[in-house]
Amino acid sequence: MANKDLYVELCKFYEFMLGEIPQKDEFIKALKETVTEDDLRVLFLMPFNGAIFHNDLVKKAAKHGIDEKTVKEAALRMAAKGYVLTYETTRGRAYERGNPVFMTEQQVRSQEKSQARSIFANFMDSMIEADSVANPNKTPYYRVLPVEYTLTGKIPDDAIRLDAPVPDQRQVLPIDVVTDMVNAQDVVGVAECFCRKARAVVGKACEHPLETCFVFNEFAEGLIEAGLARQLTKPEALEILRHCEEVGLVHNVDNAEGHLRTLCNCCSCSCVIMNAIHHGSTSSGAPSRYVVSHDAVKCIACGACIDICPVDCREIVDGKMVVNITQCLGCGLCVTKCEQSANHMEPRKKYPKIYPTHKALWGQIGKESIVSILKSKILSK
Repeated sequence: MANKDLYVELCKFYEFMLGEIPQKDEFIKALKETVTEDDLRVLFLMPFNGAIFHNDLVKKAAKHGIDEKTVKEAALRMAAKGYVLTYETTRGRAYERGNPVFMTEQQVRSQEKSQARSIFANFMDSMIEADSVANPNKTPYYRVLPVEYTLTGKIPDDAIRLDAPVPDQRQVLPIDVVTDMVNAQDVVGVAECFCRKARAVVGKACEHPLETCFVFNEFAEGLIEAGLARQLTKPEALEILRHCEEVGLVHNVDNAEGHLRTLCNCCSCSCVIMNAIHHGSTSSGAPSRYVVSHDAVKCIACGACIDICPVDCREIVDGKMVVNITQCLGCGLCVTKCEQSANHMEPRKKYPKIYPTHKALWGQIGKESIVSILKSKILSK
């Protein structure tokens, strides 16, 4: 990295994962306000992808004349601002480079008003409002989890009584049910939704709740330690998730089966994932393993499901409800709002691959990004 502009290099690293960054000059200006070159020298000793353990990082740093105290202090400063994720393991403390969304969201969540925070918020807002998505990967980062009631028939609140048929329980897997997914994680934390927080910072706040972004395991430990998330018990987490369903938010979890890092609860008015899906992207979010089935005989075309649908896949034509099944995310929100029980969930015949762990998922996304960038360079020659 000698004689290279480290801020430009950091921007290149972020673009590898995200595609071209809009208003790049402003973005780099914000980087310069929030992280020093000395700290970036430590960051660039960390691997491009995955973690490095403390002792290994210290050895690498020593070859560049950087002592252990400097490494530790730099890592902690960057962790507090999202440039680095750090957490304890059985092999000691581990460090990872933060991806661009991870870094930006921590800056936006900061309670301290600054020009850099405003720039990062505007960066997120530009992504939310973009009319096209150019991610270098093909595998979706996230997938939808349906409202649990629509799969299990178990009603968490006696105030809600709907008679909705549920799928064959032999077809419902733990990876489909939000309670099972959360209970399987070791550590659970919650932070403010960075999409809605960014919109609020730029004066475009929506009415949906803010504290709805769940983090798990080592990801949760790192953010809790940095003061960027708060730890929850499992019952506390499930209570927040139920409220998210009640107000019409869509569960988007890592596109993985087991060891997770994040679970977002998204609205169509402020969410970058939902916007990408709305504009036809298949590389950001995948539908659930289920799709809605509509009973036209029971339906009275009251419109309650139109109001709650996050992807506008319903409309009333000549007094009858028309459903665009190909656009359905399988979130199940329409099922929860239909008093005629005209909607129910069915297993989807085909859906994107779900990876065993977050690590396996991002390993695949990294490979796809490299191939995409190499192809782009070859074609541009």
